[in-house]
Amino acid sequence: MPRIWTLPLLLLAASPAFAQTDLGPFLSGTLELAEPKDNLTLKGIIIDLGEPGDAAGMFCFDTELLRASGGALDRYPRLTSTAWGGGHDGHSRFLSPLLFGTRVGPGWSHGGSFDDPREIPHGPIPRTHGRYRGLYRHGRRVVLDYEIRGVRVLESPTRETHADTAALVRHFRIAPHDGKIECVLADSDSAIFEVDDQGRTARRAPRQESRGDIYVVTDRSPADWKGIVMGAPSSSDWADRSRTNGASARFVKGLAPPHASAGADGENLPRLLDGMRARNHDDTERCAWLDGPHARVLVDLGQTIDVARVDTFSWHRDVRAPQRFTLWADMRDDGAHRETATAKDLANAGWTRLASIDTTQFGNGGSQASSVVSRKGSLGRVRRLLWQLECPSSGGNYGTFISEIDVHAVGEPRTRLREPKRHWSVGIAGGSKSARLIARDGRLRLEVAPSSKSVDVQVVFTETKKLSVAELDPWPAPANLETMLRGGPALWPKTVELQGSLGADKNAYTVDTIPIPEKNPYGASSRLGGLDFFSDPTRAAVCTWKGDVWIVSGIDRDLEKVTWRRYATGLFDALGLKIVDDVVYVHGRDQLTRLHDLNGDGEADRYECFNNDVTITKNFHEFAYDLHTDREGRFYFAKGGPVRPGGHGFHKIVPHHGCVMRVSPDGSKLEVYATGLRAPNGIGVGPSGQVTTGDNEGTWVPRCRLSWCHPGSFEGVVDLSHQDPKPKSFNLPLCWFPKSIDNSSGGQVWVTSDRWGPHRGELLHLSYGQTQLYRVLRETVDGQVQGGVVRFPTNFASGVMRGRFNEGDGQLYLVGLRGWQSRAARPTCFQRVRFTGQPVRMPTGLRAKKGRIEIDFTCELDPRTAERAGRFSISMWNYLWREAYGSPEFSVIHGEGRKGHDTVKVHRARLSKDRRTVLLEIPDLRPCMQMKIGMNLRSADGKPVRHEIYNTIHKLGD
Repeated sequence: MPRIWTLPLLLLAASPAFAQTDLGPFLSGTLELAEPKDNLTLKGIIIDLGEPGDAAGMFCFDTELLRASGGALDRYPRLTSTAWGGGHDGHSRFLSPLLFGTRVGPGWSHGGSFDDPREIPHGPIPRTHGRYRGLYRHGRRVVLDYEIRGVRVLESPTRETHADTAALVRHFRIAPHDGKIECVLADSDSAIFEVDDQGRTARRAPRQESRGDIYVVTDRSPADWKGIVMGAPSSSDWADRSRTNGASARFVKGLAPPHASAGADGENLPRLLDGMRARNHDDTERCAWLDGPHARVLVDLGQTIDVARVDTFSWHRDVRAPQRFTLWADMRDDGAHRETATAKDLANAGWTRLASIDTTQFGNGGSQASSVVSRKGSLGRVRRLLWQLECPSSGGNYGTFISEIDVHAVGEPRTRLREPKRHWSVGIAGGSKSARLIARDGRLRLEVAPSSKSVDVQVVFTETKKLSVAELDPWPAPANLETMLRGGPALWPKTVELQGSLGADKNAYTVDTIPIPEKNPYGASSRLGGLDFFSDPTRAAVCTWKGDVWIVSGIDRDLEKVTWRRYATGLFDALGLKIVDDVVYVHGRDQLTRLHDLNGDGEADRYECFNNDVTITKNFHEFAYDLHTDREGRFYFAKGGPVRPGGHGFHKIVPHHGCVMRVSPDGSKLEVYATGLRAPNGIGVGPSGQVTTGDNEGTWVPRCRLSWCHPGSFEGVVDLSHQDPKPKSFNLPLCWFPKSIDNSSGGQVWVTSDRWGPHRGELLHLSYGQTQLYRVLRETVDGQVQGGVVRFPTNFASGVMRGRFNEGDGQLYLVGLRGWQSRAARPTCFQRVRFTGQPVRMPTGLRAKKGRIEIDFTCELDPRTAERAGRFSISMWNYLWREAYGSPEFSVIHGEGRKGHDTVKVHRARLSKDRRTVLLEIPDLRPCMQMKIGMNLRSADGKPVRHEIYNTIHKLGD
C-alpha cells in the first residue's frame, strides 16, 4: 500500500566539541541530554573518554544527584553556553543518541527508594543520602569521589575495546558496607530492559503494549530516524497524488483544528496543510499540526485492503512531535460513506478500535513513531482509518505533529518491524559475585550486596546485540582506583614565557601590562575571571571564564620574564579565585573547588568539592561572581539572577539567585548574606569584614549601583528578595552611577598598602563596562552610608573585574575580560596599577551637609582657582525605582513629571587653612539620587586638578 502523505525532514547533528582544542580530561557545566525525557544535568562533570581530538566518547556525571546522567561512544556534546558560544543559550546540549541515559533523580537508592528527597529539584541531595567529594585526575583518567549513606564510592569511566567490542565501562570501588546498595544504570522512555537469569547481562528492546493479538510499538530517536525500528519515512513529496492511488485524507467535518481557516472543515487534507505551511512553517517543512483537543482525521484508502501494519511518524526540532491518539478502522466492505463528525460512540457507529498510542513520555522534539501491528500478520480488511486525536495545547504539548502516515498491505516487503540498527547491551565484567543487574519500574539497576571488604565492579555498556557471560568473564581485571589518588602524569608540562611592558612614569599612577598567553600549546582560552597571589609575591594564580587555572611567575618590578604554567582545567564558569595558605580555591557556577597538587609536579591532581550547596538553574545569566575571605576565614561570593534573554524580567527563581553568599571556613555551611541583586559582577570584603557589591542596570535596578551590604540586607530587586511579603523598600546604596561612568559594574578592592599613594584603608571600585578604576569617597550620616566616586586617570585594555594588592610590591593588580556589553578593546587583560611616587592630585573625601559640600584633596590647592565658585559646576537628578528595565532621569526639584537634570548653583567657594579642603556653599542643597560635581582647579604648584565626582546624597549632615 502506498504512503498517504510524506514530508521532507530536517536532521540535527552534534559537533565534536572536545576535538577543537585540548580542554583537559573533563569539563564542568550544565548539559541537556537527548534521552530520557527532560534529562537535564545542572551540575555536570563531562568526562572525555579519549585523547584530545580522537572523538572517543563522553560520560556525564551529575554531582548534585550522584547519578551518571548519560554516556556515549564516538560522540561529544555541543558546547553552546555563554562562555563557549557567546550567546544566551544558557547550557550545552548532547542531542545525538546516547549509549545510556538516566532520569533526573538520585543515582543511588536511599532506604530502597529512588525518590528525590530534596524540597525543590535544585541543589545537592541531603548529606544523609549522599555527598559529592570531588574528583582526582591521574593523567587523563578521572576518578569521581562521592559518598552514599556514608559509604565511599570511587568511580572512573573509560572507553575500552575487548575482542573487537568497543565499550563504555563504569569502574566502581565501593567501600565496606552493611546493607545492599543500588545504583541506576539506565532509563529509557522508548524501550524495556531484559535481564538474563544470572543478573549478569541485559539488553534493551523496543517497548510493546499488547491488546490481544494487536500490539503497539513506539520508538524515538533524539535527532534523526537512525535506528528507529519502524524504519525511516520515505520523505517523498506528500503532494504527489500519483503515489496515493486515490486515497484521501481530510479533517472530519465539524472537528477541524481550531486554528484552521474558516470553511476548511471537510477539505482535502493536503490542501489544508499547504495553507497552514505558509503561515506556520518555513519552506523546508510541510506537516500536519493536528491540534485538539479532539480533532479527527479520516483516511480513505480508496479500496478495501488487508492491512498488515499502520505507522505514524512525527518529527520536530523543538517543542512538538509527541503522539496521543486512538486509531479506529472501518472494516465493513459495503463501500458506503459514513459520516463520523457527529457520532457520539464510534464503536456503535460501526468502527473498530485498533489501539491507543501515547508517546508523550518521550518528551517534546526529536523523531517519534508508532506502529500498530497484529501477531496474526493482519489487522483485518480495512477501507477507512480514523485518527482520534487527544492533544491539548497545554503544558508544553503543542499538539500531535504528524509528518507521515504509512499503511502497509499484507504481502508487501516492509510488513515486519526491523531489528534496531543501534543495538544495546550491558553486562557485569570480571565474574563479580556481589553485584547483579535488576530491571524494575522501567529502569535498569545495579545491586551490590553487603560486604565487609571493598568491592570492585565493572559495568560494561556496548552497542552490540547481546553480551554473553562468556565474553564478560575474561574481561581485564579492574585497576585499583585507590592507586590513582596520589597524582599521575603531568598533562601540561609546556610553559609559556613572555615579556611584560611598563607604563611611563610621568604621572602618579601608571599601568603596566602582564602579557597573557592568548596563543599557547593547548589552544586554551585565556579570558581571565579571577586572581590572587601566593606567599611568594612573584607568583599568582589566575582563572579563566572557560574553566582553566594558570600559575603565573616572574611578577617582579621589570616583568622581563613572565612564565605561565597550566595548573587545572574543566571548571564551570570560573569567575572568582582566592588563595588561602598557598592553596587555590576557585569559585565556579556549581561549587567552590579546592585544588591540590598531590605529587608536586605543578598541576592539580585533586579537585576537591569544598562546598556545592548553592542552587542553580539552566539560565544563561546566573553567573557566579568573585571570591573573597574575611579575617575569620569565611568565604564570600555573589550569585546573579536568572535574567531572561534581552535583559527584562527573570526565568525560574531558586533560593540563591541574586544573593551574596557566605561559606564557613571549613566549607561545611553555606548561608545567604544579602539578597536582591540582579547581576553583581564582583564584590569586596574589607579588613573589618565590610561587604560591598556592585549591581547592573535592569529590572528593579534604575542604574548601576554600589551597595554597602550587611547581614540580611535587601539590595533592591524585588523578584530576588526571597521574602514574603515582598519588600516595599531596600537598603540604599552608597551611590548610583550614570551610564557614562559605569554601565556594568565589576568588583571592589580595599587599599591595604601604604606604598600605593595616599589611599590606604580606602575603597576602590572597578567598572567592567567602562574599563575604569574609581576611588570611592564615602561618609556616614545618621547611620546611612553615602558618597560617590572619582576616576583615576588610567585606562585598561579590557573589562576589569577583579583586583588584588600584592604584599610584595604593594601595588594593585587587575584582571578582566570582554564577554558581554563592554567598551573593552581586548578580550582580556592582566595589568598593574603602579604608584610612581609623583604627586597625587585628586579628591579624597566628600561630605554633604546642610547648605554646603566639603571636598578633601590629596594636595594643596591654588586659592585663586579653588575659591572661585565659577570653577565648579554641579547638577543633580533622580531615578525611579520600579520593575521596568532601568529608569529615565528626572528632575529632583520638579519630580517625576519632568525629565532631565537640575543645575545647582554654588554661591561661594572657600578653601581651608591647610588648602586641602574646599567648602562649597549651596543654600538649595537637597538629597538626590545622582549628583555630578565638576571642577577645573590648579594645585599649589600650578598643575591642573580637573575631576568629576558622581555621588549620591541620602541625608544632609549637620
